[in-house]
Amino acid sequence: MTRFVRTSGKTLFYLSVLAAVLMTAGCKSDKGKKAPAIGEAFVGPITLDVRDELAPNAKVVGKAQHGDRLQILQVRRRFVKVRTPAGVEGWTDTRKLLSTGQMNDLKELANRAAKIPSMGRATVYDTLNMHAEPNRYAASFYQVTPGMPVEVLIRRVTERTPPPPPEPIIKKPPVVKKPKEKKEKREPRFPPPPMPAPPPVPKNWMELSKTDLLDEADDKKDKGEEGDEPKKPAVFEDWTLVRSKDGKAGWVLSRMLQMSIPDEVAQYSEGARITSYFALAEVDDNGEKKHHWLWTTATKGGQPQDFDSFRVFIWNLRRHRYETSYIERGVQGYYPVVVEGPKFTVLLKNSEGNFYTKTFQLDGYISRWLGNAEAKPPADPLAGLFATAKAGPEASAPPPEEPKSMKDRVKAWFKNLFHR
Repeated sequence: MTRFVRTSGKTLFYLSVLAAVLMTAGCKSDKGKKAPAIGEAFVGPITLDVRDELAPNAKVVGKAQHGDRLQILQVRRRFVKVRTPAGVEGWTDTRKLLSTGQMNDLKELANRAAKIPSMGRATVYDTLNMHAEPNRYAASFYQVTPGMPVEVLIRRVTERTPPPPPEPIIKKPPVVKKPKEKKEKREPRFPPPPMPAPPPVPKNWMELSKTDLLDEADDKKDKGEEGDEPKKPAVFEDWTLVRSKDGKAGWVLSRMLQMSIPDEVAQYSEGARITSYFALAEVDDNGEKKHHWLWTTATKGGQPQDFDSFRVFIWNLRRHRYETSYIERGVQGYYPVVVEGPKFTVLLKNSEGNFYTKTFQLDGYISRWLGNAEAKPPADPLAGLFATAKAGPEASAPPPEEPKSMKDRVKAWFKNLFHR
């Protein structure tokens, strides 16, 4: 027998209020919880905009600075939802983020750059982006502003290449496919009809087996008669590693730098680009301080050597002007240039491909040659860092030429077969 409990209106009212309070508290507790992070990344550019939606024109809800650690919350194609150190959540592009490995490489670049001797100071006339690699598509994390001095360290020639695919910020585990179960083949209920007889060999099978037609087709392809577009020549760019006052190091386009040598000396560059300069000595001209200078210049960009000429300027106290003490053109010179007071040493390469050093000493107004010495090729202080950019023409070996005609291909095949 079922019993019914009679409740009053007040009891029902209190029970409904209690249920509403519990539901509201539960909603507030769920809303207050932050989504867990599934990974981390670092801000690549100088300033990063965080937007509330994936649309490029979406509202900017927050900003982050270069090097800030971001928590990754969601991933959608190449976009990620992040949480900034200030607690702001929004969407950004993964191409503007650096992984932990890339951030460590950037710090290692600054550590190595701190040990590289300076080849002179430079500045810019327009704002210039500093890249993490010698590639215009690499992450830009700093800017050199007009009048801001930077130290010139090393130079590198790289091929202009399209941007590599971005490194995945969140590495997904590999998908393991289950092996498909092999189904047993059932024999057909009725056997298939017999195979027809093969066609007879054509009478002109000897003519058809000749390779003249293939050779003609290969020759046309080599000559470009089939309408194939010729390959565009590779474009190489000059990059310079620079170091700022606060220790940041990065790559900038060499042609955008202006060496900070006095204008009364720079006017004698004769259209060449000054690649390094050093003060050899200081003189006093009626209370005005002047210096004797050594500089190196390059007439063309994209060359394997760092400079093709070096020159010594002296300040003539009697004529109150700069004059040339020594000049040498048509050389293959490389960094570093070592200066010890009035004594300096340049690293050169002769026509036979051997490296040697040439040492001079400024004695008054005369640059005296002290002798030559054998030397090793210049070591790369950044070996092992940022190997994505293709090196210049000297470091890259040309690919082996493939045989053109069918006959050459057959000969090459036999040669490889019996001469292993």
